[in-house]
Amino acid sequence: MNCLLYTRKILLPVCFTANLLIASVCDAQNIKSKISPITFSLVKSTQSFEPMLTNKVALNDLDGDNDLDLVCSNFGFNNSQIWINDGKGYFVDSGQKLLQSSHGVAIGDINKDRTPDILFAGGKFSTNDQVYSSPSKIYINDGKARFADSGQSFSDSLKSCTNVNLIDIDNDGDLDAALNFYDREKNLPNRIFHNDGNGTFKKSDTIFPSNSIWGDFNSDGFIDVFSRISGIGYQSILNDTKGNLAVADTIRDTSVVSGSSATADIDNDGDLDVLITNGNRRKKYPTKVLLNDGSGKFSASSIELSSVMFGKIGLGDLNGDSFVDAVIIGVGEPISVWLNDGKGNFYDSEIRLDYSGRITGIQFGDLDNDKDLDIVVANFKGGSNEIYFNVKH
Repeated sequence: MNCLLYTRKILLPVCFTANLLIASVCDAQNIKSKISPITFSLVKSTQSFEPMLTNKVALNDLDGDNDLDLVCSNFGFNNSQIWINDGKGYFVDSGQKLLQSSHGVAIGDINKDRTPDILFAGGKFSTNDQVYSSPSKIYINDGKARFADSGQSFSDSLKSCTNVNLIDIDNDGDLDAALNFYDREKNLPNRIFHNDGNGTFKKSDTIFPSNSIWGDFNSDGFIDVFSRISGIGYQSILNDTKGNLAVADTIRDTSVVSGSSATADIDNDGDLDVLITNGNRRKKYPTKVLLNDGSGKFSASSIELSSVMFGKIGLGDLNGDSFVDAVIIGVGEPISVWLNDGKGNFYDSEIRLDYSGRITGIQFGDLDNDKDLDIVVANFKGGSNEIYFNVKH
């Protein structure tokens, strides 16, 4: 399933006093004391996957048998793959060889036939002075998880699409495509492509910033954007109900560098908040919580989570208390799990998951049909994709 994640206004100072740091530790201890004991473990699956330079993973029931199947967006000369779930969390390669050099994936019913289709982001790379590229592509599901190239082109075969999302931005009942291009390539604005309802897309004039996530941030029933901008901060960009986007709020934070964002209702007040990782090779910054006031304006929470380099975030209820928890991964760091008290206060569960390589994507889903959320991570280099099952004590 394609997940969307969002925030409230957060503006955290770059420097903190010793007293604030002490208070933060005390606050975390108080939060932990109010949450029930940890009654689950995350156990690595015994299934092994061949390393495929996987950029992203996505979960959905592709064959209609009521379990979640796995799509891997693979880079380089590796074909993207579909793995079919046996219902117990073991996956079998379908044998289908889909787009090579893919940078991202989104799943949704593109042609309104009530079966999930796939949009892959086409990527570009070079080796031995030769440039290779793939256009972004749509694959249509026959209802039994057999996919055919729609033949449709997004005219980006010579560009590098770094991420894709399927969203109904104009609220007309079908899924539009948001394509995000490599921001160091000039004159390549990220673009919305409108769906005609039958799965044919047309480029619109609507553009959006890089490093964006999607969701209804002001609760008006229309999809909006939250974006992080390096060296500047964050922007809340709202939909005018006609699919046009306009900046509604800017949260200044000059410390913003590399990282990722995710959105969910973190403080259980009915609107979408945002978690943000922020750090590169030079410096790690704490993961921040931005809380939404309900109108799409965000403010900084005092809660801080792991400081990581090139961090990734996954959000989902891991301990079954109906509150959204966080999984944070940084390069060279073990996976950490943070539990939520239901008010947007997180504490470190001290659960740590080992892996090798560089993780570039996280998805939550009930893979083994035991009514709790498991985790799948995409591993781009130095390791393989991994599954972690949620096991109750």
